[in-house]
Amino acid sequence: MSVPTDLLERLAGSCAALSLGEPVYVAVSGGVDSTVLAWGLHQLGRKPTVVHVHHGLRAASDAEADQVKALAEGLGLPFILIRLQLDPDPVGLAARARAARYAAFDALPPGDVALGHHLDDQAETVLDRLARGAGARGLGAMRPRRGRFVRPLLFAHRAELEALARDAGLVWVEDPSNRTRSRGALRHQVLPALEALRAGAAAGLARSAALLAEDDALLSALVEPLLTSDGGVSYARLSAAPPPIQRRALLRLMESARGEGALELSARHIDGALRLDHPGASLTLPGGFSLVLDDDTLRCLPPAPSPAEGAVFTWGLWRVEAEAPVRARSPEPGEQLGGQDLAERLRAAGVSRIFRRYHPVIEREGQRWVPGLTLSPSSRGVRVRCERPAGPSVPGGGPFEATI
Repeated sequence: MSVPTDLLERLAGSCAALSLGEPVYVAVSGGVDSTVLAWGLHQLGRKPTVVHVHHGLRAASDAEADQVKALAEGLGLPFILIRLQLDPDPVGLAARARAARYAAFDALPPGDVALGHHLDDQAETVLDRLARGAGARGLGAMRPRRGRFVRPLLFAHRAELEALARDAGLVWVEDPSNRTRSRGALRHQVLPALEALRAGAAAGLARSAALLAEDDALLSALVEPLLTSDGGVSYARLSAAPPPIQRRALLRLMESARGEGALELSARHIDGALRLDHPGASLTLPGGFSLVLDDDTLRCLPPAPSPAEGAVFTWGLWRVEAEAPVRARSPEPGEQLGGQDLAERLRAAGVSRIFRRYHPVIEREGQRWVPGLTLSPSSRGVRVRCERPAGPSVPGGGPFEATI
C-alpha cells in the first residue's frame, strides 16, 4: 500500500501551527474527512482516541458505529462510543444534534478534540452564513482552533482526502442527509457552479473567511468595555457603541451562555435584541434561551426549570444540597409567604424581576423554605443548602442554609 506523503506533511505542519496537544481525541463520524484525519494522525506517530457519536436517528447508525470501531481497532487506537438520546422531531433536529454532539465532546476528559472539517466545508459555511445575513463574525466561519476544538484539515479539499483514502485503502460512509439538507445543495450544486465560473472559488471563500476572522478578532477586542463584572452587557454602553461593536457584544453574551450554537443566530435575532428598551423586556432565542434586560444589564438566560427532587442536584441556576430528598420549584403566581406576596418579598430581598422565576422554593413534608428569606427556627428536620454559582450572565447568589 502506497502512503501519500504530501498531504501528511501538510497535516503535520497544520497540527504544529495549531499546537495540537496530547492527549488528543479525534471525532470520527465515518465520513471520509474524519476517517482520513484519524488515519493521518496515526501515520504521524500520534495515538489519538477515536470518538464516535451514535445519534440513533437512522437505520444505518449501528453499522456506522461498528465501522468506526473497526477503523480504531485496525489502527490500534483507543475507541469511545457515545450514544445520544435525541427527540426525532425533525423541527430543529440538525441544530439540536449538533449541540448535543459538541456537549458530548466537551464532557470528555481534558485534551484537544480534532475535527475533520475541510476546505470545502469552510466554503459551504461561508455561503450558508452569507445567505443568513452574517457579518464578519459569522463569515469568519469555522476557526482552526476554538478552545479545545481543533480543525487541522481546513487546508485540504474533499477531493484530496478522497484520493488519499482510496490510495490508503480506507473505507468510509456517506451520510445520505448530506444531499437533502441545504448544505447538500451548497455542496453539490452551488459550489460546483461557482467553481465552473471561477476556478478556485472554494479556496477563495476559505481565504475570505480567514481574513474576516482576523478582522473580527481585532473588533472583538473592543467589546471588553461593554461587559459587566457579573457576566452581562451594559445596556447604556451598548446603546452608545457603533453597530459592529453592538453585534459583537451581543454575540459574545449569547455565545458565553449558549455555546458555539450562538453563531447560528440570524440577523433578525441581533436586531431584535437591540430593540429591548425597558427592564424585564425579553427576546426568545432558538433553543429556549432568552435575552433579558435586567435594569441596565442585558443577560442571556436558559428556560425556567421544571420542578425537581433529590438530595444533591442542580435546579436551574441553583445548586441544592440536602441531608435527605427535597423538592425544588419556581414560585407560583400569587403565592404567599408569611401572609405577604412572595414576589414582593423577593423584590424587597433584592431578587431582580428576571431572576424570580429561577428562584427556588424548597419543599419537604409540608414545609416550605425560600432561600434568602426568613424561616422560623426549627430544631428538627434536615439541613438544606442552596447556592447560585456565578456564571455566564448570572451573578452569584447565596449560599443560604436552613433546616426544614
